[in-house]
Amino acid sequence: MSDGDPPLRLLGLPNKPLRSIVRFMNHIDQFALSLVSKRSKELVKSIDIKCWRINIKVDTDVSIQIQFSHDTIECSFDNYQRSIDNPSPTNIISKVSLENRGGFEHNKQEYRFEEWLNHTLEVYHQSEINKVLFITLLPDMQSFRKTFSSFSFLTWARGATNADVLKVFRIFRPEKQLTIAVGRYYHDRYKKIDSLHEVLVQNLDYVYIGLMGQLTLDDLLIIHRDVPMEALWALKDFKVGENATRESV
Repeated sequence: MSDGDPPLRLLGLPNKPLRSIVRFMNHIDQFALSLVSKRSKELVKSIDIKCWRINIKVDTDVSIQIQFSHDTIECSFDNYQRSIDNPSPTNIISKVSLENRGGFEHNKQEYRFEEWLNHTLEVYHQSEINKVLFITLLPDMQSFRKTFSSFSFLTWARGATNADVLKVFRIFRPEKQLTIAVGRYYHDRYKKIDSLHEVLVQNLDYVYIGLMGQLTLDDLLIIHRDVPMEALWALKDFKVGENATRESV
């Protein structure tokens, strides 16, 4: 953003007419305005914009996703945890886009990834992250976990090593829903059964296990009886009383 950008020129207006204009901006312009100054941030907060949820995705870069009913703002960070000596640098550059339809790059001198995340939660009046999605892992998972407090959903979308899976499940504890879709998780059952049980005994609202190896009746019996569970291509043949559950195909 530069001094000639329309959002910046608007700041010369009094608060009341400016607030009326900001209400009718598109989402990415509202977010851009919130980054300009403390005054503009408070102004955007004051119009009480409601987003659907805020997620974090960990892939080749780390991104904050601000989801609305019809579009999503994504703030991606290429330089987060690229250096062992300085995993979360200040003045980090964020690429801000709206549904991959273009956007802008921005950095604030005092902002690390943590400040970007807190800024986002504050602007949209959210108290916590909704979902953390792992496509890959970060070098320092412990420090990443400290960047936010509670979250509701944990999703793992690809395969990983035994050690990786155990590490993530011990560091990240979702409050409501767990989704596992990692084909290699259960290849060596006896090395990984304890880590699976650690997760399944949590009192979650819902558990989904997809495209894995085999689960047994013992695995399912440790789940709290009130927790719905769906397993896709993951169940070994077993009988429960008169009912038989067949392997998914």
